[in-house]
Amino acid sequence: MNGITWSPRTWIGLFPVTVALASATPLAQAQSFNIDLGGGATPSNSYGGAASQPGYWNFVGGSPQMLADIGGNLTGVELLTPFATWPATFDHPGTSGDDEALLDDFMTWTPSGSMPFVVQGLPIGTYQFYSYSFAPDSANSWVDIIGAPEGFQLLGGGTWPGSHQLGLTYALHTVTLTQPTDVVINVGVWNGAWGGFNGFQIVQVPEPATLGLLAMGGLAMIRRRRAV
Repeated sequence: MNGITWSPRTWIGLFPVTVALASATPLAQAQSFNIDLGGGATPSNSYGGAASQPGYWNFVGGSPQMLADIGGNLTGVELLTPFATWPATFDHPGTSGDDEALLDDFMTWTPSGSMPFVVQGLPIGTYQFYSYSFAPDSANSWVDIIGAPEGFQLLGGGTWPGSHQLGLTYALHTVTLTQPTDVVINVGVWNGAWGGFNGFQIVQVPEPATLGLLAMGGLAMIRRRRAV
């Protein structure tokens, strides 16, 4: 393609430029989190969940709690759990390993309307929120994040399918913060049933400008190589 040879040395040369550019952009300050709610085991750092995001898992059995990012670094981000909740466990048939560690423990509450989980201190940016609720095994749980365009979503119902499924084991919302704002995750159950939430994954989405800078840096390195 235009006489460019993509040799292994070219890719090696691109690496330091890419790293330097990433360090100078908001991507370097990206804060993404894995959160396991409840009173049981916590998934291993190799577990990516539905978000395919391996890393450190915060164990949260009460409130408030400062969160560590997926690198295990303590941040200024804090999770507040609803006042009238407590940790519990339930043995789901079929789950095992890290799936079991995430889904077989949860925070539960007496059925009485909605309950808010609140995330405070997230930097400005766009985030994807994965909300897990696979206890109980019925489509009674719901989640709605204030300001997210996806709106109200039902969760649960059926048996463990062997892997995570949207609308069965988790809901997915997108939240864009243009200023420091609390993220309010309203959860609840239908028909006076008991409910529970297993955890959350918060994934910061890289800004288009960041990705563009990385691409431009790579192109500049290629042109420099051709000129030598």
